[in-house]
Amino acid sequence: FFFQNPLFTRTLRTVPLLKPIDLYKMPSRSLFYNLFVVFILLSTTKTSSSLSTSSALKSASSSGFGKAADPMILHTLDTSQEIKSLSGFVSSQPRGLAEKKCSVAFVKGGVRGLVCTKPVKKDEVICSIPSSIALALSDPASPPLDTEDEVTEAAKKLKEWYFDDSDRLASFAPYIASLPDPNADDDRVFSRTPDFFDDEALEALEMPGMLERVRARKEAIKAAAAATDTSFEDFQYYTWVVSSRSFPIRLSQSDTSNPDTKSIRVLLPYLDLANHSPTANAELDILDPEKDDSTFVIRSKRPIKPGQEVTLCYGSGGVTSLDLL
Repeated sequence: FFFQNPLFTRTLRTVPLLKPIDLYKMPSRSLFYNLFVVFILLSTTKTSSSLSTSSALKSASSSGFGKAADPMILHTLDTSQEIKSLSGFVSSQPRGLAEKKCSVAFVKGGVRGLVCTKPVKKDEVICSIPSSIALALSDPASPPLDTEDEVTEAAKKLKEWYFDDSDRLASFAPYIASLPDPNADDDRVFSRTPDFFDDEALEALEMPGMLERVRARKEAIKAAAAATDTSFEDFQYYTWVVSSRSFPIRLSQSDTSNPDTKSIRVLLPYLDLANHSPTANAELDILDPEKDDSTFVIRSKRPIKPGQEVTLCYGSGGVTSLDLL
């Protein structure tokens, strides 16, 4: 039955080293010889396939005995018109994206982020923008505020200084257009913070501390919206932009160890596309901070390979995950 099986006969006939054979007329020695050849060929094919797979994994990793293969990193570059316009806007400024070694891409989870396009060494500048296109959201002469009050006041400045000012709105139009659309249903486009949740969703989190803070923020948004003749939804969006995209910048870079040093909030076009990670491989830095024409840069904290995402740590040692949310 075995030798009359069509599958087995077809296998023998496809072996290139053998001529088509008639199993019923073949001497027993020739039959076993050919079966032995078929076995060797099939084993070789399987081994070659395994070696090819191993070679492919090895090519995606660093060489060296005993080193595990790095996972292949696949990102899709963002070629949308708004990102092209944003890149063109920043690049047209003096020192804008000078020596850029990254691009905007859709990273893990389908969200936008920055991905290295060239090898980066430790302490190397990955990309930069001039301070002239940073959007200040605080008045340096104003007294320091608590975090929640600071966010609300910065949201007021965002509305007053940029969205309500037609000249500035036109100047920063490419950046404003690149901000996430608050009407998008896809969380990958607009990731809603807890103050967008309804009471049922907040209760489901079972985090009393967050529930209390979110309710306090909603009340602050409601009061600020009424004071600025703005809809609750619009001012909620301004608050979201401030809390999720702005950077606190210390006015005195020489005394970074003092937590009471006054800081201001700024929006940094292009640089603010870097996502958060508690084990960030890069950090925000300022070149010539005492000058009016200083430069904001993202600098690597360790070597970064092409294809790896560039990440920043949004908080500090004293900031919890609850604070970030």
